[in-house]
Amino acid sequence: MLLGNWTATAALALPLAVLLVGRGRWAAAGLLLGAAVALKPLLAPMGLLFVFARRWRGLACLAGVPAAASAGAALLLPDPAGFLTRTLPFLLRGDDGFVRLYEASPLAVLPRVGVPAAWAALLAFGMAAVGVGCAHRRWRAGDEGPLRPAETAALLMLSAFLVSRPSYDHYLLVVVPLLLAGALQAGSVAREPWFWLALVPQLPGVTWPYLEAGERRAFRDAVTLCVLAVTLAAHCRRTVVRGNDVGHTAGPGRGRVAVMSGTRGYAGGRQQGASQGNPVLTRPWRRRYPACSLCIGLLILTGVAST
Repeated sequence: MLLGNWTATAALALPLAVLLVGRGRWAAAGLLLGAAVALKPLLAPMGLLFVFARRWRGLACLAGVPAAASAGAALLLPDPAGFLTRTLPFLLRGDDGFVRLYEASPLAVLPRVGVPAAWAALLAFGMAAVGVGCAHRRWRAGDEGPLRPAETAALLMLSAFLVSRPSYDHYLLVVVPLLLAGALQAGSVAREPWFWLALVPQLPGVTWPYLEAGERRAFRDAVTLCVLAVTLAAHCRRTVVRGNDVGHTAGPGRGRVAVMSGTRGYAGGRQQGASQGNPVLTRPWRRRYPACSLCIGLLILTGVAST
C-alpha cells in the first residue's frame, strides 16, 4: 500500500491530533484536523470526537478552517459551483466504474458478489452505526491514558470507511499506525490476536484463489477493514465492561478511577471488589494473549516489510 496522494497528510495529522487531545489542547487539535480536512476531507468524522467530549470551541476550529479555505479557493476557481455539481456527487456515490473496482467498503464490494444494493447499504450503515455507538461508549468510559482518545478516534474512522465512497486500501494506513503505537500499553487492541489476523489478507506471498487479480483485491481489503472494525468495536465494548467490573465510577467529563487501596495495587483492588460483591474477571490464561499476539504481529510486519 502506497501513500501517493494527500492521504499522507491525514496519516500524519491524526496521531498528532490525538496527542493534543490527550493533553487537553482541543482547540489546537481542531485547528490541525481542520487544516488536514481542508486538504482532503478524510478526517471529517473526527468531528464526532469533539461532540462526544462537548468541546464546541475545538469543533468550531475543525469546521472553520476548511470552510474558510474553501471560501477563499472558490473566489479563485473559474467554476466554483462544480464542487456541488460534480465533486460532491462523486464523493457521495462513488460513480466511477473504474474506481469502483478498487473500493473496499461493503457498499461497493457486496453488490459485486450479488448482494442487492439496498441490503449492502443496510449492512454497511448498520455496522457503522454500531461502531459509532461503541466509540461513544469507549469515550464515556472516562479512563485516563492515551488509549482512550486513540481507540475512540480509530473506531470513528473505521466506521466511516465502512460507508464512505470511495474507500481504498491505503486509507487503513491512517488508522493502523495509531493502534500499533499503543501495542506496549496494557489493554491495547494491538495485543489481541484478531487485530493481527485482520492484517493477514495484506501479507505478500500468500495465494488467495480468485482474489489475486488487481480488480479483485478490494475483496481482501474489505475483509481487513471489516475485521478490524469489528475487532476494535468489540474491544471498546469489553473495555467499558471491564471498567464497570472493577468498580469504576462514571462522571460527566471526568475519568473513572479503579478501586485500589494502599499499596496492595491491582491485586488488592481485585480482592476488595470481590469482597464487595462486584464481579471480577479471573482468567489467568488470557495473560498469554498479549505475548502471542505481539509475536504474530512481528511475523506479519516482517512479511509486509519484505515487499
